[in-house]
This record gives sequence, C-alpha cells and structure tokens, in this order.
Amino acid sequence: MVETSLDYYDDFLKTHGFEIPGELIAFDDAAVFKVETGNNIQAWKLYSEGFTFRDIEKYKILTNKLARLNNDDQAIIQSLDGSVQFPFSWQFVPVDEVREINGCPCTISQFIEGPTMWEFVNTTSCNNHPLLTIHKQDSDGIDAQLEYLSRPFNRGLSEPVVKINSTNSKVMGDSIYITDISYNVSFIVGVSGV
Repeated sequence: MVETSLDYYDDFLKTHGFEIPGELIAFDDAAVFKVETGNNIQAWKLYSEGFTFRDIEKYKILTNKLARLNNDDQAIIQSLDGSVQFPFSWQFVPVDEVREINGCPCTISQFIEGPTMWEFVNTTSCNNHPLLTIHKQDSDGIDAQLEYLSRPFNRGLSEPVVKINSTNSKVMGDSIYITDISYNVSFIVGVSGV
C-alpha cells in the first residue's frame, strides 16, 4: 500500500516536472514536504489533480478562520471512567500561502515537528503520558473524543467537514496542534459557509 502511494506521487511529481526544495515526508490528499528556508521550516503540501486553486484557497480560509477563533481554547480528552484526563489547548496551524506549482495548488504553512498523535500513542515508550493510558483503555476513544470535540468548529457550515482525529493532529506539551482541519481535504470542496 505504501509503495503504491509513494510510486504514485513519485510518478506524479516527475510527470509534472516538480522540483520541491525539500524532503517528501507524507502523502494523502497531498504530497507533504518538509522545506527548510533559512531559519524557518515549512510544510509544503502539493495537491494532486482533482483539486483546484480555488478549492485549496477555500481550505486556507476555513483553516485560518479556525486558527483565529479557536487557538488556545481549552478541552479535555479523558478515559472511559473519567479517572485519567489530558487537558489541552487547541492550536490550529494556519496556512500562510496558497500558490500554484505547474498547475497544481500548494499550501505553505509552519512545519510542526514530531509524530502525529496516532504515531505517538502507538509507538512511544513514554508510559506515564495520560494519552497512552487513555489509549490503552479504549483504542478508539481518542479519535472518537477528538471528532466529538471538533463538532463546534462546523457551526455555520452546510456540512460537518472539520474532522479532527489522531492522524491530523500532533501533541506538544499540553497543546494539540491541528495540522489539517480534515483528514480528507476533499470533504471541504463544495461546502457552503466557508
């Protein structure tokens, strides 16, 4: 599965003649590159065919609106019985720029170091972190709670497209950084209210 996706993006990038000055680190709706520019590290997300500049500009507007209105808002993820809690603040990573590269849209934003929350709870050896305890009690609980906690972010939209889970978020200290407001950007295309 991974090789097929990497092969797809490798072929896609070669076919379109892309020269991204960074390391390919992930792929889904987009090929994600970690790009170092001077003292700054950025995430460049190059979207494949099927996404227009307007689609991704819409994604930027919604992402930046969520960052402006909700950064530092407090929430809690907890175990089934409520005995273990992880209080945190939301940190939505805004999109700094949308540009077109060889006809394909690309977002540029701050790169957030570290593993996704999914990687963190499934691979870390830090046994005393409350998220690990919560995950051990209920392996689907964190995603279910993140999705529930993200419901208010959909107010004013015709469809609930903001879908936060452990694959589009990263834990840093007592904050959860949202690196994508939906695990599938195509959910946002065609939604009114953005």
